[in-house]
Amino acid sequence: MNISLKSLFILLWATLANTGCYAQKQKLEPDFKVIYTAQTRGSNLEYTIDNKSIIAISNGVEGKNEKTALKSDDKEAIVVLIGAIELDNMKNLIPQSQNYTLDRALIANVIIVTNGKEYESSTFDHGNPPSKLIPLIDKIRALVETVE
Repeated sequence: MNISLKSLFILLWATLANTGCYAQKQKLEPDFKVIYTAQTRGSNLEYTIDNKSIIAISNGVEGKNEKTALKSDDKEAIVVLIGAIELDNMKNLIPQSQNYTLDRALIANVIIVTNGKEYESSTFDHGNPPSKLIPLIDKIRALVETVE
């Protein structure tokens, strides 16, 4: 085999191997969206977190409409927290309280979209989610605090 032909073969092989690794890396990145909403008369908020960003929208006394990038370690944490929830059973989770029925709390819920499927929780009091959702909701609220 000619030296230039060997070089061409090695270059082609390295390019194909690298392309294959890149394609595998792209497939492994999880695709998700988490939407947390809470509302009552005169006040509502919506926090959306996806692979790339955190969006915080609220009205009322402390209105907010801001967006920031999601850090990779926070993205990994969200993916782990989503993985710990039985998504198919999320609608059946029992809230710890129901003060929203008496207008004592904002009525809240969370929607998780992953792998092309949408999962919605039962309704609960803002700040008092069903126990299995507490770690995820706490992380969402902590991330929203970083949005300016």
